[in-house]
Amino acid sequence: MTGKKRKIRFSIPAAICMLVLFALILAPWAYFSRKAAIQKVDDKLSRRREKATDYLTHTEHIEYYTYSQETTSSMAWFSLEHDPNRYTDLDGDTFSIESFDPAPPSFSFSYEDDVILEFSSMEYEDFYVGSSNNNLEKLEMELLDEVSNLDLHNVGYDDRIFGTVSGNRYLLSKAQIKTVTTYPPTSKNPEPYEEVTYRDRYMIFCEDTEPFLKEWESKFEKNLLAAIITCLTSFAIIFYLEERNGSKGLYTEPGEEKTDDEEITETPDEGREYMSPEAAKALLQDLEQAEQVMGDNGYTKQLRDEISKYL
Repeated sequence: MTGKKRKIRFSIPAAICMLVLFALILAPWAYFSRKAAIQKVDDKLSRRREKATDYLTHTEHIEYYTYSQETTSSMAWFSLEHDPNRYTDLDGDTFSIESFDPAPPSFSFSYEDDVILEFSSMEYEDFYVGSSNNNLEKLEMELLDEVSNLDLHNVGYDDRIFGTVSGNRYLLSKAQIKTVTTYPPTSKNPEPYEEVTYRDRYMIFCEDTEPFLKEWESKFEKNLLAAIITCLTSFAIIFYLEERNGSKGLYTEPGEEKTDDEEITETPDEGREYMSPEAAKALLQDLEQAEQVMGDNGYTKQLRDEISKYL
């Protein structure tokens, strides 16, 4: 006969399985939801890039006049096809027909002969693109190091290059400015003539990722707390039901284990007397001796029948 073997109660592996299941659900959700939060930043930067490209892709006109051999003057203007009313959109960018002031931090620069020129905060007004902002010097230097490692010659007008610097998500792109210069007649050129030139202007738009990631972290913490509460509640219910059914501690206590060598007996019914087979044989022997002396009768026959049931 072997001893009783205790088994770990069902609620323990059930709790472990629930924890693994919730982990398998939360891990991919956390990854893709964080990726979606960064995508929101990229979408906002892309919208800003579209608006800036519209304003930087324009035509500048410069017309020179000669009043005398010593006196020359010029007139400059630019042409845009936009609503002349000034407004600020939901992304924080400010517009008008005469200027474009994207939400900071935004930068622009030129790139000639493999050298970055005129790197400054973006601001467009009256033919000038860029201004100084001492508050952005640290970010400006980090972005300079970042773009210096890029092959800017291969950046197309429709390209969007994303990256992250000091918690700021940035987008690098470029626009093309067309300049039409009209020169007055000279002795060599009796008729006015025009010269058309193009120059590229690179743009960098930045957006702080902290508000977007904080929103993501808040949602993640709420979902994680909900998963933990659900897991603990389910475990508590299963544990309680097992306690009611007689389980104690971390294990369940099984009944007697039956083997092939042991005789299986039925449990006597309540209210019914029980006699072992050995005792029944002994009583039958005593009854036989009594019958030899007294002779058999109906009473002894009835006793023999009752005792024989326990054999």
